[in-house]
Amino acid sequence: MKKLCFSAFLVMTLAWLAPVAVAQPMAGYTNSSTVSSNILIDATNVVNLGTFSFIDLLATPYDFLDMLVFTNRGVMSTYYGGFLFDRGVQDQYGAVTHSPANIFGNASQGQIYAGIPGQTPTIFIEDLDLSVLFAPPEIIISATNVINRGLIDTDVSGVIDISGTKVDLSRGYVHVEGFDAVPVTDLLATTNIPNIGIHTEFYGLSKQSN
Repeated sequence: MKKLCFSAFLVMTLAWLAPVAVAQPMAGYTNSSTVSSNILIDATNVVNLGTFSFIDLLATPYDFLDMLVFTNRGVMSTYYGGFLFDRGVQDQYGAVTHSPANIFGNASQGQIYAGIPGQTPTIFIEDLDLSVLFAPPEIIISATNVINRGLIDTDVSGVIDISGTKVDLSRGYVHVEGFDAVPVTDLLATTNIPNIGIHTEFYGLSKQSN
């Protein structure tokens, strides 16, 4: 009986460790309607013309497989997790390695959101860190050529990370909520006081890049 159990366990282990065939990516994927779930997109050329919106409670950035060129002319949004725009290549064991894509393009009408609009900062109660329940949303862009003419936005707890050999953010918006100036009126003048002590005008947050 022990030999039989051991043999069955060995067969199951070898089957789990055995490599699987890696599917070839599609040449192109275009969304012109509404995607409401985090479906797997494995394509070298990805275009969004419609709406790409879902809530991912796993709080991990949604990423694409084998993507070399990404173009957004629609709306992409997720409450938790965010988006990872790069080239993810899956090996025969299911592990994914990441490298820069060739081109990332967000057109003037393109909008990319991560997080909950108007979200307040994470609250810490004594030694209880509530951020472990919901990881901060992230928009991570890694491509040789990055062009943004539209809007890239995250809530006050989120992160926007853009890296590339040639990064062109001119005439586009990169916005982290919660850092916008708050108008305050006193007896002498009307001024704008930046939230959390960060001067958006200096760093260009919430301002059009030019």
